[in-house]
Amino acid sequence: MVKGNLFRYLSIFLALNTCLYLFIFFFNGKVAFNKFDYSAAYHFFPDPRFAGGKFDFLKSLAVFDSQWYLKIADTGYPKVNGSLPLAKMTPEKEPSYAFFPLYPLTINLLNRFIKNTLLTSFIFNNFLLLVNFVLFFNLVKDISNKKLALKTVFLYFLFPLTIFYRSFYTEGMILFLLLLFTTFMVKKKFIFSAFVLGFLMVVKGISLPLLPLLMVFYFKNGRGKKIPEKIVNVIKIVFVSVVPLAFWIYFCYHFTGDPFFFVKVRYFWVHNNIPFISSTSPLVFFLNNLYNIVELPFLSFHLFYSSKVDVIVTFVVLFLLLKSWKKIPVELWWISCLIWIFPLVSTSYIGYSRYQVISFPLFYYLAKYLPGKFFYFFLVIFAVGLFWLSLYFVNWYWVG
Repeated sequence: MVKGNLFRYLSIFLALNTCLYLFIFFFNGKVAFNKFDYSAAYHFFPDPRFAGGKFDFLKSLAVFDSQWYLKIADTGYPKVNGSLPLAKMTPEKEPSYAFFPLYPLTINLLNRFIKNTLLTSFIFNNFLLLVNFVLFFNLVKDISNKKLALKTVFLYFLFPLTIFYRSFYTEGMILFLLLLFTTFMVKKKFIFSAFVLGFLMVVKGISLPLLPLLMVFYFKNGRGKKIPEKIVNVIKIVFVSVVPLAFWIYFCYHFTGDPFFFVKVRYFWVHNNIPFISSTSPLVFFLNNLYNIVELPFLSFHLFYSSKVDVIVTFVVLFLLLKSWKKIPVELWWISCLIWIFPLVSTSYIGYSRYQVISFPLFYYLAKYLPGKFFYFFLVIFAVGLFWLSLYFVNWYWVG
């Protein structure tokens, strides 16, 4: 099976995705449309089913936060008064700044040619899906072998929560940049990793702890025998990494009067979802998340917040991290470790399971160490789960 070329594997993957989209199109009605959660969310592209209309494939993929990215891509960030107290913020304007700019900016630029925001987003995200398949395949092939690379990419991209890669979320762009970042770091091309990291940090804040990781790995493995030379190069890495973020900070200052308005808006965003959290201090988030872990037996199975699923995912990922220690390249292990711990200590539990989707090194570990029969068992379970979960996803059930 592994003697064929990459194009053959990519064609199989493309066929599977086509089957998934056809499955959604023909069988979406097997799950009832969730009017309750839909009515509580923000809508830039309303789903016609809410008013009794027909199923619209592209709009069905634009669920929850993706509506904000589409809005920003279509209309940009509004000019607002950043000095206003949080209580006077309007749900239709200021929260846009809670979403980092690179993904909607890219959609906006591409849409100048296509002239349809939904279609542009669909084409772009599926392009990223295929590119990520190739990048992940090549990364595993370079550090291991082609057979393991093939097993890893199919196991990973058939995982149920990779439905977000087929929607209008940032996860596909995050994975694209994260795979490039990792590839360059493994090859000890640290300045290229820094360049990619700069863009990654204006896609989502979850990437911020990768900068100290890059600095540490450069200091241990980078060129330059003398400490002063390495210090100078670390400064260069930091500078290259933070330039895009500096532009985002300046943009916020120009349009709101507050350079860190996007941080302030996070309070508004979280407070609207979790009213009893009255601070954005990482300690408050961590203690609240710790409380959720302790309260696991009493939580609802799956909700936006206080969900058994998110806490269970926390323990499953921790288990995989402990099992994979020293069994996968150290760079990959630390990337998964930071993706596991950073959301726990810096934000609420909302979306925690979705954050773990980008933890691709753990799937490399599973593909490498799952015995043959168990590997194919999980592969089938993942594929069935992806198709099943997709029907809930497009019907506005929170799945991540």
